[in-house]
Order: sequence, then structure tokens, then C-alpha cells
Amino acid sequence: MARKKRSAPAGKKTTKELQTLRQKLDSLLARAKSTEREIEARYAKQMQALREKQAQAKKAVQKLGRRSVAAGPPLKAGLQRAWADLNDAVRQAAARFRKTS
Repeated sequence: MARKKRSAPAGKKTTKELQTLRQKLDSLLARAKSTEREIEARYAKQMQALREKQAQAKKAVQKLGRRSVAAGPPLKAGLQRAWADLNDAVRQAAARFRKTS
């Protein structure tokens, strides 16, 4: 059997295809790196925004804590007075009930 000869243009065609694929790959890699940088920048911005919100939330919680501590004694005194008044009213009602029965 006779062997077929490879033509020189097929080799050049393969080399040309390789170069084209290499260029496409380089282009894709460049786009991927660019996208990665954009994502990292967005991530950094979001993290900074979240840190700021966290700091604001901490301040709000501390402020509420101080307010609740400050409101504690007057609230306790008010509840004690209300309990004493309620207790007196119940005792008076019970005494009246005993007298009538």
C-alpha cells in the first residue's frame, strides 16, 4: 500500500489554529482576571458597609442598655406603688365583703 503524504499547508493550518486558540485563551484569562478584580472590589465595599452597620448597631444597643438601666429605678418604684395600691384595694374590697356577708 502506498502511504499518503502529508501536505505542508496542513501543518501551517494546525499552527494557525493553535495561535488562534492561544489568543482566545489569553483573552478569556484577561477577562477572568478583570472580573476577579471587580468582584474583589465589590466584596471590599460590601464588607466596609457591613462593618459600618455593625458599628451603628453596637452603638444603638449600648444606648438602649444605658437607657434601660436608667429607667430601671423609676419603673421599679412605679410598679411597687401600683402593687401597693392594688393590694390595698383588694384588702378593702375583701373587708367590705366580709362585713356584708
